[in-house]
Amino acid sequence: ARQRAWARHTAVATDTAPSQDGFGDRHRGRRPRPDRPLPGVMLGATIAMVTVTAALTVVAGPLYGFTDRAAGDLRDRTPYLESVLGEETPR
Repeated sequence: ARQRAWARHTAVATDTAPSQDGFGDRHRGRRPRPDRPLPGVMLGATIAMVTVTAALTVVAGPLYGFTDRAAGDLRDRTPYLESVLGEETPR
């Protein structure tokens, strides 16, 4: 069975005539079906992902600046310690 399947696969993969692949006569005489629109859920999910990706691209610069400043504030503890402990800040 495996050899027959492989032979059929090889014949289909190497043949350029659709009439000899076993599928060519199946649709003869029938009109092709019209294309159907995409399902709404699929279209909505795609639009949402494209929107989120574009928004991240636009927000990336300011977000990077904000996080860079926040990291600097975390490393420099002096302003926080002075506001909590007053002028007697241990160094």
